[in-house]
Amino acid sequence: MNPSSKPAPCLAGGGQCGAILRGIDWSASELGPVAQWPQPLCTVVALMLHSKFPMFVAWGTALTLLYNDAYADILGNKHPAAAGSSFADTWREIWTDVEPIVAQALAGKATFHRDAHFRVQRNGRQEDAWFVFSYSPVWGEHGCIEGMFCAVAETTEQVLLNRHKLAENAHLQQLFEQLQLAQHELQAANARKDEFLAMLAHELRNPLAPISSAAELLARAPGNAPIVAKASAVIARQVTHMKELLDDLLDVSRVTRGLVTLRKEAVDLQAIVRDAVDQASVHMQTRGQQLQLDLPAQPLTLLADRTRLIQIFANLLNNASKFTAEHGSISLTLRLQAHMATVEIADSGVGISAELLPYVFDLFTQGERSSDRVQGGLGLGLSLVKTLVELHGGTVAAHSPGLGLGSTFTVQLPLAPPMQPMAPVP
Repeated sequence: MNPSSKPAPCLAGGGQCGAILRGIDWSASELGPVAQWPQPLCTVVALMLHSKFPMFVAWGTALTLLYNDAYADILGNKHPAAAGSSFADTWREIWTDVEPIVAQALAGKATFHRDAHFRVQRNGRQEDAWFVFSYSPVWGEHGCIEGMFCAVAETTEQVLLNRHKLAENAHLQQLFEQLQLAQHELQAANARKDEFLAMLAHELRNPLAPISSAAELLARAPGNAPIVAKASAVIARQVTHMKELLDDLLDVSRVTRGLVTLRKEAVDLQAIVRDAVDQASVHMQTRGQQLQLDLPAQPLTLLADRTRLIQIFANLLNNASKFTAEHGSISLTLRLQAHMATVEIADSGVGISAELLPYVFDLFTQGERSSDRVQGGLGLGLSLVKTLVELHGGTVAAHSPGLGLGSTFTVQLPLAPPMQPMAPVP
């Protein structure tokens, strides 16, 4: 262009992009000299160059690109080479996504798109970008569509901000739900503690009445040998019961505080099970319950604390007996399963509700007492069992189809590693 010549009105002004468009030799392009541009193109270009909103025009069969300063920011380092180039070449990396929309505009259908996502190449890198834009057809002087006009704004920053807010809100919602769950669990634990304290008071108070009566008998009949013997037996029995309750409390306290040291040695699990059965058989015989044992022929050797293992299985058997009606059935099965010894104790008792099952091993948890459950207890046994089993590197699980359908407790313990042969003495 001759610098002294007056620019065509449609390219007058327009800032940096206006100057770039004026500096292009359009006579060599499909558009031809600016003086010969059709009026519709001149009108749209003049409007575009004087707008502060990002806009461009793609004109002719080559979709030659003309744009304003605001759109140059969207182009990034594609500017200023994009001016006068093909729209398809300028945005070749997203052309497969854009071409159908362009085709609609060139067919006479305007479209609007909000927060449309594209993977663009600009400023030397690929990046995700989002735009709100509208494509509109532009008719030429002869009534045919000769180009496309676009008003566009990049919304990448807003989209990413909204996504961040959504993620933050989701995180806050998750934290809120976790706090609610923690609050619910604390309330449940507090309720179980209150129930336990009430039960403890009840269980410790029960022996006091017979002890008090026996003491009164002794005071009234100091020389009556049969009465003295009977009263002494009552006192001894009730004191023993109180001692067992207090021992349970102390044992749980030591275990939960990590004050228990296991005395591990090689033990035969079958012998352990039989000793536990001997301890629990008194309760079962008193209630007329049948115990079925299913033990393997080969010994199963564990590296464990013999006393604590007997305590584990005696507790589970006593628990099964307490929650099983008179003349009910209890079974104990021992088997080898994938290098683990598995002990399964099942009963035909009152079962465990679905609500209680997840908490059955928690401290202070105890199920509803059946009408014929004559033994007391503090609900500490299963919590103690779980802790002792885990100290041995094992697991314990409870299963019940529901109330009135019995329960099954499964203990898995690792077998002792095979003995390594000793090296010969030279």
